[in-house]
Amino acid sequence: MVDFLNKATKRSGTSCSSDSTLRGSSCEAYKLDEVTSWKTFVAQTGVVLKGMRRVHFLRYCQRRDMGSDILDNVAEIEELRGVPPADRNGEDIFLVTKQWLADTEIARVICVMSASTAQQIRVGCSSPAGLAERRRISDGVRSNINRYATRSLNKGTLSKDSGQYLLKWVNGTLPCFPKPESYPILSYRYIRELQAEARHPGAWMTPARRRNFDVTIGPADGNLTSDSNEDEVDLSAAADDGIPKVEDGDIFFSSDEEPIAGLPIRAFIYNFLKEERFANLRGQLAATCRGIDRLRIGSICSGWGVLEMVMETFRPAWNQECVLEDNLLLEVELSFVVEKDRRKQDYLRSRFPHAKVFFNDMNDMGHAKASTFDGSFHKVPKVDLLCSGFPCVSVSPLTTTPGSVLDKSCQSGCTEREIAILACACEEMMEMGVNPVEELLVIQVVFGASPLRCSSDFASALAPTVSLADALKVVQRCFRRPDRLLADSLAFCKALGIIARDATTEDFQKKFLAMKDYPPQPGTFTTTAILNWSFEDTSFWRPPDLPTVMDISKSIALGEILGLRMAMDEDTQMEDEAGLNPGLGELTFDDGGMRGLAAALCWVGLVYRCSNESKEALCHPSVIALARSLLQLPTMRKSQSSDMMSEQIRRIIRQNVESKKMAITSFEWAEILRNMNKQGQPTSVQDAIDCYNKSPEVDRIGAGSLVIDSKKLWAIKHWMEQTCDAAREEVMISLKDNAFAFGPWGESLSIMKHLFMKSTISNLQCSTSSLSPLEGESTIPLDWTLPMWSHAQTMLFRRIRLHFEKATAIVEDAQDRRKYRMSESDLLSLRNVLCLWAQVRDFLSTRLPNFTSLEEALMKGNGADHELEQILQQRPAVFAVSFLPCAQQSALEDVKKHEEVVTLEAQKQRLELRDAKWKYFAAALNRDQQVLRMILSAPAKLEALKHRKQMAWRIEQAQVGERVVKSYLEKFLRCDVVEKMEHGQLKVNEYRSFVAACFQFNCFVSFWILMTFYIKAATCNCKESDVHILTFVDLNVPLAKSKERMEELCTLVQFANDLQPTRNVGVIEVPEAPKKTSKRGLADEESDLQQTLWGLRQACDNRWFVPFEIQASADAQTARRRFSFGRLVVNKEAESDNPWINNSEFGSAGRPLGTDPIILPLSKDLILPEALDPDSDLRFAERLRPSSEATSAQKGCQRWEAILKSMLTMTGYSLKKSPVIVLNLTSYVEDLGVSAFRLRESKQELKGGFHTDLLFYQSVWWLNKDGFGAARLAREVTDAWIAGKLEHAGQKINVDIPALTNDEISSIPGAAASLSRLDTVQFEVLERIGSSMNIKNDEHRFWMAQGGTITDEYCALREAHLDLIGRENVLQADGPSEASQQLVEAQPENTESEAATTATTMESLEKLEASHGVEHKVASEIPQVEIILAKDGSLWLMSSQDRSIPKHSQLGGFGTGQHVPAEGEEGIDFHLPEGDRSLVQLDEASFKADGSGVSVITFFKMLVLAEQQKHLTQHLVSYMNVTRKADSSLETGMDGFEITYKSKMRFKCLVQEKVTCKNIFAKMVGKINEMGQLQSIFRFRYERIGASFKVQRPYVITKARISLKRGQPQQIK
Repeated sequence: MVDFLNKATKRSGTSCSSDSTLRGSSCEAYKLDEVTSWKTFVAQTGVVLKGMRRVHFLRYCQRRDMGSDILDNVAEIEELRGVPPADRNGEDIFLVTKQWLADTEIARVICVMSASTAQQIRVGCSSPAGLAERRRISDGVRSNINRYATRSLNKGTLSKDSGQYLLKWVNGTLPCFPKPESYPILSYRYIRELQAEARHPGAWMTPARRRNFDVTIGPADGNLTSDSNEDEVDLSAAADDGIPKVEDGDIFFSSDEEPIAGLPIRAFIYNFLKEERFANLRGQLAATCRGIDRLRIGSICSGWGVLEMVMETFRPAWNQECVLEDNLLLEVELSFVVEKDRRKQDYLRSRFPHAKVFFNDMNDMGHAKASTFDGSFHKVPKVDLLCSGFPCVSVSPLTTTPGSVLDKSCQSGCTEREIAILACACEEMMEMGVNPVEELLVIQVVFGASPLRCSSDFASALAPTVSLADALKVVQRCFRRPDRLLADSLAFCKALGIIARDATTEDFQKKFLAMKDYPPQPGTFTTTAILNWSFEDTSFWRPPDLPTVMDISKSIALGEILGLRMAMDEDTQMEDEAGLNPGLGELTFDDGGMRGLAAALCWVGLVYRCSNESKEALCHPSVIALARSLLQLPTMRKSQSSDMMSEQIRRIIRQNVESKKMAITSFEWAEILRNMNKQGQPTSVQDAIDCYNKSPEVDRIGAGSLVIDSKKLWAIKHWMEQTCDAAREEVMISLKDNAFAFGPWGESLSIMKHLFMKSTISNLQCSTSSLSPLEGESTIPLDWTLPMWSHAQTMLFRRIRLHFEKATAIVEDAQDRRKYRMSESDLLSLRNVLCLWAQVRDFLSTRLPNFTSLEEALMKGNGADHELEQILQQRPAVFAVSFLPCAQQSALEDVKKHEEVVTLEAQKQRLELRDAKWKYFAAALNRDQQVLRMILSAPAKLEALKHRKQMAWRIEQAQVGERVVKSYLEKFLRCDVVEKMEHGQLKVNEYRSFVAACFQFNCFVSFWILMTFYIKAATCNCKESDVHILTFVDLNVPLAKSKERMEELCTLVQFANDLQPTRNVGVIEVPEAPKKTSKRGLADEESDLQQTLWGLRQACDNRWFVPFEIQASADAQTARRRFSFGRLVVNKEAESDNPWINNSEFGSAGRPLGTDPIILPLSKDLILPEALDPDSDLRFAERLRPSSEATSAQKGCQRWEAILKSMLTMTGYSLKKSPVIVLNLTSYVEDLGVSAFRLRESKQELKGGFHTDLLFYQSVWWLNKDGFGAARLAREVTDAWIAGKLEHAGQKINVDIPALTNDEISSIPGAAASLSRLDTVQFEVLERIGSSMNIKNDEHRFWMAQGGTITDEYCALREAHLDLIGRENVLQADGPSEASQQLVEAQPENTESEAATTATTMESLEKLEASHGVEHKVASEIPQVEIILAKDGSLWLMSSQDRSIPKHSQLGGFGTGQHVPAEGEEGIDFHLPEGDRSLVQLDEASFKADGSGVSVITFFKMLVLAEQQKHLTQHLVSYMNVTRKADSSLETGMDGFEITYKSKMRFKCLVQEKVTCKNIFAKMVGKINEMGQLQSIFRFRYERIGASFKVQRPYVITKARISLKRGQPQQIK
C-alpha cells in the first residue's frame, strides 16, 4: 500500500516540492499478485516439525524474551544437542507449546535454531525464482470458459484481446511471467541493529540432513531429535496448496499499535518512509499540507478499506517526528464511504466510526445528495483523494472458488458495464466539484480500470461499453479547457521527447497547431493536429455511432493512419480570420465525426493516463509514434461546390456505401435536411430523395440495394415535416443510450402515419352512448377523427420512451432490446387516448380539481388511461366532466354534502333540544362526580385527622415520659462519663452519699422532694457506711486489656473496696484471649492481675466461673469458650469479715446455683456501638460481623442477671435494709446496667432478705468519651415506660388511644356518608348497581343511540367516570370502610403492570455477542436471572427459564462506596425526587426483632410505621430534617412530611476489580434513572438506640413487571 501511494503521488519531470499530485494529477488503482511457492523457500531452514495437529497453542520467541510466565511453568528446557552451554545466546530461537490454549502449564520449550544459524539464514537465504505458475482450474470450469468466451466473442460483448487471453489461459498456452528478481519484504529490517546486515543471496546452503522436532504431547512423545525422516511434517506443509481463505470480518489493521514483526504499525511505517526512495512522496505530501487544513478522503467500493487504514496510520507516523518538510503536520479525514453490501458496510462502520457518512449506491454519487441505508439523503462532501475499487472476483488469483467470465457472484457484479457505471459516478462527482482530479474518468473510459504493464496493452485496455454520451462528455470537457489541455499536452510531449524541454505553449502551437499554406485550397491535402478540431455537437453532421468510435480507437492505438476532412463552409471562417492559423478546437468536420471522436479519445487517454507510467514504458516507440500521428493527421479540405444539397447527398451515399454498421436511418435523413434548412439551403424531402436515387453509386438491384423506396420516403417526411420539436427532443434523449435502430423507435414506427402530426382516424364515428351530461352541466363537442397535434405527439413520444426504458432496464444486449418495443395495436390505442386528452385538456384545466395530477399520471404511465377508455368505447358526441370516473366520485361527494345541508335545517330544532339535554347531563354528571369524589376522599381525610390526633396524644405522653425517664435514671441508673480515673472516684462518693440519703424512698419527683428525702434520711440514721458496693470489671471490653488500663481499673476497685472494707467487693472477669505480648497466654494475664491487686493490698484468691451454652444453630460455627471466669477482690485486711466472700452464694460456691442454663446471644443479636448522630457511622455493608473483642465483651444480660442474683443471695447475713450499689467500671454497651434495671423492676425479695427495690446502679466510664452505653440504658427505660412496665413517681403511661369525636367527623365533608349507607345520598344521573355507582341505564342507552360526536363525547365522559371509580378504588385498597367499598367495584391493585416500552429481545446470547458484544455477565440477585452489560453500554437481562420478574424486585447494587458532598464528585445523588412519596428500602432486620430481608415502601409509610410501632414523635434521618406538614394539608386529604436537606450528598462508588451483581451498576451510574424499567433506591437502617434512620447504599430495583423468555436476552430501556 505504501508503494501504491508512492506511485500515485509521483509525476515524472516535475518538482516534488512545488507540484502536489494528490490534488492535480490522476489517481490510479491497481492490484499486484506476486504468485510464488514459498514451500521451497521455507525448506531452506532444514527444520521439520511433527505432531503439529495435537498442539493447540504455539509461539516462537528468543531466549532473552522468555519470562517468568514460561520459565516458572515448564518442567524442562530442551536445548539443542551438541551445543555447549557456553555457546548459548540470548537470540537463540525457541518453540513454546501448550496442549490447550487455556493451560497455565507450558508443555514444551524447545530450542529449534541457534542465533548463529538464524543470522546465516537471514543474510544468505535464496529468494524464490523461476516462473510463476498460472492458477489451476478444473475441467468443468475450463469447458465453461471455452463455451462462454466463444459465445461472447461472437456477440461482441467480449473484446477480441480479452477473449484470446482467456482461451490461451484455459488451453495452457498463455506464457507465464518470471518471478521477481528480488522481494522487498526480504530486504525490510524493522530492527535497527539488523539494518546494517548485508544480504548475500545463495550464501546459505540447505542442510543435507534435516533436523526433526516431535512436538507431540502425551504418551506418543518421541525423541527430541532424530535422523529418521519417517512421518515428518515440513514447515511448508502447514500451508494449503491454494491461497488461504480470508474469513468474513478479518481486520488486518485493527489499531495503530497492532504489531508487525515485533514493531507497532506506527513505528513500522515511520521507519519505512524514512528511506531515500520515498523522498518524493514526503515532498508531495508536504506540498499538499501547505494548501489544505487536512487531507479529506472519499472511498467508493474500496473493499475492506485497506488504503484508508494505511492513511489513518500515516498520520501518527508522520507527525511523530515531524517528518514532513517545514514541520508541517498531516491531518487525515475520511469524509464518506460508499458500499452496497450491508455486511461490509457494518464492518466499515465499526472500523471507521469517525467517517462522516456512509452512502448506499455509487449510482447516486453524481448528484448533490446521495442516499444511505436508512433512506435519508445527505450532501456529498468534497474530498482531496478518492479511493475507488472495481470487482475482480472472477479474474483474481486470490479467489478460492472457480469462476468464469460471466461470474456475477460478487456484490457489485463483475461485468465491464459495472466498471463503466463506477466511472460515470466518479465523473459526475468531479463535475460537482467533489474532486479536482478531473481526469479520472478519462483514465477508466479509455484505458479501463486496470493499469498498463507496457504501452502495447494500450488498445486492449479500451472499455467498449461506455455510453456515447459519456465519451462525448469526456472529450468535450477536456477541449473546453484549452489552457489546461495545451499545458498538459505540452508536458506529455516533453516527456516523450517530441518537443524540447524548454518549449513553451506558443512553441507547441506553432509546431503542431499551425497549418502550412493556410487556408488550404479546396480539394487539397494538408496536416492538422487533433487539437485543432472542435468537438461540440454542431461540429458533427450526424450523431456518431459508439461501437464504430471504439473500433476506430483501437485501430488508431495499433497504428492505423487516420484521415479527416474539413467542412466546405470553412471558407467563411477562414476569410474572417484574414489568414490567421487556427487554434485549439476551431475546425469543424465535413464528415468523419466518429473518426475525430476516436482520435480525441486516444489523445486524452495518452495525456492523462500513459503519462503516469514509468519512463521506459512511456517512451516506447509505439507510444511516440501514436502521439506523433495524432499531432499530424492527414486532412483534406472538401472541394468548393455551389450546390450544398448535392454535397450532402454525396456524403450520405458515401456513408451508406462504406457503412460498417448500418445505413443512414430515416430520422438521420430528417436531421440532415433540417440542418440544411437552418443553414439557408431549403430543400424538400422529395428533391433530396430524387437526387439520392439518381446517383450512379446507389445500387438498385439485390438484397443490399441502397435505393430509398416509398416507405422510407414517407418515414423521412414524417420525421421532417410531421414531428414537432418537443417530440423530436424525446427521440434525441433516447439516442443518448440506444441507437435509433435498437431503441424504442426504429423504421417500423417511422412509417406509422397515425403517430405523426395532422394524422386522423377514419374508422371512429360518433355513436349512441349511455354517457350523458348532468342537468345544466357544461359540455364541448368531440372530433372523433382524433387529429394529432403537437401536445398529443409530445405526450405520446414521451410515453413510448418511458415504457421502453422501464422494460429494458435490466437488458444488457442492445439487439435484444428491440423486442420490448410497443406493438402497433398498443401504439394506436395509446395514440387515441392521448389525442382525446388533447381535445379536452383545456376544458378540464379550469373545471377538474385534480387536473395536474391526472395529466402527470397520463404523461408518466398508464395509471390514468382508464379515465378515458370508457369514453373511447362509447364515443359520445359531447364531453362533460362527469364522464370521468374521478369526476363522478368527486360529484357524488358534492351531492352528499348538498343533501346534508338541506336536511340540516330540518333537524335544527331536534339538535337544539338534544344539545340542551346534553348540557344538563354533562353538568349533572359533573355534580354527581364531585359528590362521589368528596365521599371517596373522606376516609383518607378521616385517617389523616385520626393520625394527627394520635400523634398529638403521643407527643403529650412523650413529654411526660421524658421527665419520668430522666428522673428514674438520675436516681436509680446513673451513668457518668469522666475525663480520667481520679474523677471517677469523686462520682462514686457523690452517688454513695445520694443513695444513703434516699434509698428508702421509692419515688423521686422534684428537687424539693429530694431535699425532704435528705431530711428524712437524717432522721432515719442511714449512713454512708451502710451502703454496699459491688464493683464489676470486665477485662474483655475494648480498651481495657492494656496494662495501663488494667492498673487504673484495679486502682478504682481498690478505692471502692476501701470505702467500707467489710461491705464492698470487686468482681473482675479475666480476659478470654491473651495479649500478643503474653508468652504464656492467659497465665500471664492472670498473673499480672494478681500482682497488681496484691500491690494494692487487695485479696484476690477467690476464683469464680460461670458456665453457659451456645445455641444449637451456632454451635457448629463458633469456637468460643463455654465458660467465663474471674476473681472476687476484697480488702486484704477485711477478707475474713467480708460477707460477699463468706455468706453470698456466688462467693461460697464460686458460681451461680440453681439457675436455668445460660444461653449466649447469637452474633447477629450483638450490639455494635456507633455514633448516635444519624449522619455518622453509616454502615454500607448489608450485615456487619462483630469483632472478636465485641464478641468476648457481650455475653448477654441473662449471665449478668444470674451473677447479680447469686451475689445478692445471702446465708447468715441480712441485706434487708441495706442499699446495694452495682458499680460498673467497664460499661461498654451496658449489658450489666440493663440486667440491674430488669432485676430492680422484677420487684422480688431474694434469699437472705434483700429486696430488689434497694438495688442501685452506677457506671463510671473513662476509657473513651463514647456515650453509647448511657444511651442504650436510657432506651431500655424508655421502652419499658412505653410498654407500660414502668411506673415511677406516681406516673404511668396512658395506653388508651383517643378516637375521633362526632364533631370532628362532621367537620370533614362526606365523612358521614362514607361511614353510613350510600342510600341516604341523592344522585342526579348516577345509580348504584351492585357495589358500584354507574350511570343510569336509561341515560346510557339514550346517548349511545345518538351517534356522531355526541356519542363520542359521551363515551369519553363514561370512560373518565370508570377511570375515576377504578382509581379511587385503588387509593382505598389499603383498608376502606364498608360504606366506601359500596361505592366502587372491587378491582385489585395493579402491582404487576408491564413496562410501557417495547421490549427488544435477541434470539440468543450468541446473537447479542455478535451484534453488541458482551463486556460483563453476572448473576443477579434474582435466581436464574443474569445481568449482561454490552460493550455499547446497553443493559440486558437473560433468564435460564421462562419467568416474570415482579415489580420492585432488587437486581443488584452499586458496590462499596461512601457518601460525599455532591460538589465535584460523580455518583448517585441522595435525593427523594417525589418527597415523602418516594420509594425507599427498609432493613426489616433492624426494624423488627424477628424481621429479615428488606421491604420496598414509601418514605411516608416508613415514618408512619416508626410512629406507630416505635412510638416516635420526632424523626432523625441521615442528612435530612423531617417535620410534619401543616394541618391545612388535611383539607386535601393528604397527610405527609416536609423534607429539607441539610446538605447535598452523593454516594460515590469505589473502584472494585471483581464485577458482581452487587456492583455492576457502578459502571452505568448516570443511565439508571433514565431507564423506564429500572430505578435506583436507597436503603435505610433503623438504629434502635438513637431512634434514628441511617441511610445505607443505593440499590437498583424494577419499576414494573418484566417478562423474560428462556435463553433470550432482553434489553432494559
